[in-house]
Amino acid sequence: MTTSSPSQFRDLADATILSTRFISFSGLFIVLGCCVYFKSFVVLYSVFTFPGMHEFISMANLTSATTVGTISIMLAYIYNIALVASISLVVSHNLYNFPNEQAELVFQEDLYNCTFVYLLCQIPLFLFHHCTSTAALATHTPAHAPTFKSLGLVALGSLWCPGLTFFSPLIAARTGISFLAFLFTVVGLQDNWQLIFGKLFGKHRPFPYLSPKKSIEGYVGGTIMTVLSIWFMKKYFAYDWVLFSIIVVVLGILGDLSMSYVKRALSLKDTGDVLPGVGGLLDRMDSAYLILPATYWLMLRSIDSESVQL
Repeated sequence: MTTSSPSQFRDLADATILSTRFISFSGLFIVLGCCVYFKSFVVLYSVFTFPGMHEFISMANLTSATTVGTISIMLAYIYNIALVASISLVVSHNLYNFPNEQAELVFQEDLYNCTFVYLLCQIPLFLFHHCTSTAALATHTPAHAPTFKSLGLVALGSLWCPGLTFFSPLIAARTGISFLAFLFTVVGLQDNWQLIFGKLFGKHRPFPYLSPKKSIEGYVGGTIMTVLSIWFMKKYFAYDWVLFSIIVVVLGILGDLSMSYVKRALSLKDTGDVLPGVGGLLDRMDSAYLILPATYWLMLRSIDSESVQL
């Protein structure tokens, strides 16, 4: 049986990364609290998506020195701005008192329409890039256009960061901002519990290439504490807490590993420097990206089940 030595406790107490994570988590909690108190949800969305989009563009090393690079960056931010505008317009029509079915319908329509138009604009951009790259190779002239890898990463980042994060206003419109704050808190705590248990008891590394610091012991300890937290708070929401726990734990781990894969593929240690000392904003938010749409699906599923029972 693996036991923790006194030195492991000292390492945990002295670990700089633990203190910086605590500070970043406290900042997240303050932002969430302000959004709940002031009902300023557009601030919450903007705080996460614009810096996250910046980190994706930086990781892709995409610049505006070329026409294709400029258009790609513009499309990414226009997509982000369009989603922010959706939240702002809802607030301007006095639909900010969540839960609100009318606001949810507006969010649904805007998300689907904006994403469809964004993808529709990406297709000719990739075709143009392919044609110009082929022409440059045929004439043996040097091409300074960005690679498919960098363009693809920015396109993926737009869907991954602003796109998936936009499920948060959908969740808030259905259940209220308080539940959304609880969701972000649980996800943030899960990541920190994994760190603590991994520091104390971590011996077995299941993903040495993707995430060498993650351990089975950390995953187990984080899972237990996360499930206990959700079980303790289950009386405050009307959804299947067991299925909700599975979504948070499994998709949280998958989200973290998927971002680790992107970093390893690009030979990067951190996603960016928006949150220095903790690996970047995307590193702190990667667990939530897959959880948000799955949680919204759980809510729709619960409504459908109630309708069938009636």
